Amino acid sequence: MLCPLETPEILLIDVTIQSESFPVSFIKDNTAVSVILVDKAGIVKYQNIDPESLRSQLHTQLMEAKGIYNQRSRAVKYTKRGLFLESLIYYQKYVLNPLVDVLRIIYTPYQADCFLVHATRDFPDEVLLILENLYGVRTVQDIAERISVADEMFRNVFAEAEVMLTKSSFLSREGNMSNQRKQ
Repeated sequence: MLCPLETPEILLIDVTIQSESFPVSFIKDNTAVSVILVDKAGIVKYQNIDPESLRSQLHTQLMEAKGIYNQRSRAVKYTKRGLFLESLIYYQKYVLNPLVDVLRIIYTPYQADCFLVHATRDFPDEVLLILENLYGVRTVQDIAERISVADEMFRNVFAEAEVMLTKSSFLSREGNMSNQRKQ
């Protein structure tokens, strides 16, 4: 008879097995680099980031987020009609998603496409509290009220991201922000 393992059911080990025919590169400066336990063939390589390429990618992401956010009137329209599900989906798509995209540019430029994965680790506590409030809607009225909060936050973080991307040392922010993150 087999004995069940006495491990917590929430234990998860994330393992990647990499083929030699498909080399993997990690960014040297990234604070969230994976730990390589076994690499007998030496296929995992580290690379330096090209700051101008990253800046260009992040600027494109920033402009796309702005374009999507500018369509938040779709959420407003459905809140005025009192339709919760329609309000919710447009609120998430045109208000929350682009807001998180801009926050990622500011706080994790090397992983700006991670959306809410590890948000608790990556964002400062005050940002987390605001996001939790923005996501915690139950009524059309909640959505309508939170769109106003999100509008102000989006304006502020968008301006901050624009300034960050225009500075020649924008990547140094990542090092500064890592000190504020939770372990």
